Amino acid sequence: MQKTKLCFWLTWVLVAGLCACIRASDKDQVIQHKMERNKSFILLQEKVKKPLFSPLGFDQKRPKAFRKAGGTGAISGQVTQASGGDPIEGVTIRAEQLTCPSDDIITYSDSDGFYIIEGLPPGNYQVCIENDSDFVDICWDNKDVWETPDTVEVFVDDTTENIDFSLRVGGRIAGVVHLQGSTIHSATVYAYNTTSGQVYSILAYGMGEDAPYIIKRLPEGTYKVKTTNYMGYIDVYYNNQSSWETANPVSVPEGVTTSDIDFILSPGGTIQGTISGVKGSFQDLIVIGYYASNPEWYSIAWGLKNDGSYQLMGLRNGGWKIFAYGDTSKAFEWYNDKGNWDEADSVSVTAPQTVSGIDFTLEMGGSISGYVYSSEKGPLSGCNVIAYESDLYQWGTSTLAFWAKTETTSTDGSYKIGGLRTGDYYVVAMTECDVIWYDNQSTPEQADLVHVDMPDETSGINFNFPSAVENQCDQQILMPSEFELSQNYPNPFNPGTEIQYTLRRPGQVILQIYNLLGQKVKTLINEYQSPGFYQVPWDGKNEEEEKVGSGIYFYRLQVNNVSQTRKMILLR
Repeated sequence: MQKTKLCFWLTWVLVAGLCACIRASDKDQVIQHKMERNKSFILLQEKVKKPLFSPLGFDQKRPKAFRKAGGTGAISGQVTQASGGDPIEGVTIRAEQLTCPSDDIITYSDSDGFYIIEGLPPGNYQVCIENDSDFVDICWDNKDVWETPDTVEVFVDDTTENIDFSLRVGGRIAGVVHLQGSTIHSATVYAYNTTSGQVYSILAYGMGEDAPYIIKRLPEGTYKVKTTNYMGYIDVYYNNQSSWETANPVSVPEGVTTSDIDFILSPGGTIQGTISGVKGSFQDLIVIGYYASNPEWYSIAWGLKNDGSYQLMGLRNGGWKIFAYGDTSKAFEWYNDKGNWDEADSVSVTAPQTVSGIDFTLEMGGSISGYVYSSEKGPLSGCNVIAYESDLYQWGTSTLAFWAKTETTSTDGSYKIGGLRTGDYYVVAMTECDVIWYDNQSTPEQADLVHVDMPDETSGINFNFPSAVENQCDQQILMPSEFELSQNYPNPFNPGTEIQYTLRRPGQVILQIYNLLGQKVKTLINEYQSPGFYQVPWDGKNEEEEKVGSGIYFYRLQVNNVSQTRKMILLR
């Protein structure tokens, strides 16, 4: 694996799954997934116009609340159609103050298209439109959501007026998906805007006939369209192309449907084997197969059977490199007992045949431990600390780390990341608003690598954030006198899960979902509750009722001034 000096600000994405799922699987079954993003495939990049990825910079400010801010200023305007100027009722107008942590404040347009957002503290805001109709979402001043919005300034005891929006009808891509030899046709279709990198998706599903789909609300432009599924068929781009580079672009004019973007999928090959050396449950184990000549294509087995067996399905012809990841103590491994991509043995696949005997015996891993502090407030709990493998793989214009692991700091600010193979790691600590790389560096190119030897512990890898006000994580954590938060069930889950907690005292209860970057996904509960047992479902959707991708999520329960956070895994 070549060592690469990272000469620019690296951003990263959790590669979470973008795949079709037509029904929940039994918890003991091997769940097959073609994922566009997953926790073991991390992109470190400056800028990429590839499929799969939506760059999220560490320095981006993200909303942390969903409420009125309680200030004295306001923003008002009107939402109309670009063609004809008719008012549009019921669209969401979202204002985000450019501070961190920031408030995310919303309102809705009335029957005449007018809106007003009140109670805003003075300052600069980004204001954007969201809707579920045929109109394209935009930000002020009538910019596409991927562009940098103009800011709106709010003053004390004043209304900033005429923040108007003119919405245009989006284009559409339509077609059918056919799985050869199957009476059930299911896949997720993705449209990638080749200019902005924005991703739009829809589930195609059909019984006995081809599965139709239509992706709406597309800004005018050029798109590359692909399918993913978990039914053992090979994923492809439109016109049966196998890579982003060769994919045929699809032109989408404003307000026009581009039809007949059809897909015919053929059965793929299978790799199967077993994982040994693990005590207890196999539900937390994963096996990932990457296409050796283009790791854009991969397949995952997650939640293995009790005998440790797995299957990777839907594999195209050629060599595949297989990666197994154990529990909190067992180290990851590339086939055959290798430590990185370059050394890994390649497994040859001829679809639709099955290759058996690709087995793993996982060893006890090493660990990295330390503390996260604030120079003003002391230990910080609830912060994410992430270890990336330092052997990086260059693919096109991007730099890829195939493995990363995250842990959350405890009440005393301590953390321990286990299951590490012998080698060097980039380690980073994240709060709501800031990031520090080891040893208290602002960029990974400055960071010291942390060496680990199996099965030893490398301790003293500490982080000290200079500011406590904006950088503070969850300073307080579980106090048994207040409440008890249980692990969600099922976990991993698809399509939904249940979160249970017990209140021992009455209080204001807030239950929220966050992604791995600390961005709020959805508020499930925000109300005063009496003592008792509560069970709250989450259907895997965000505030806009859109399905979120596969990956690791956190659910945080706050009762009065006390909070606890737990981790869960969504599979699609």
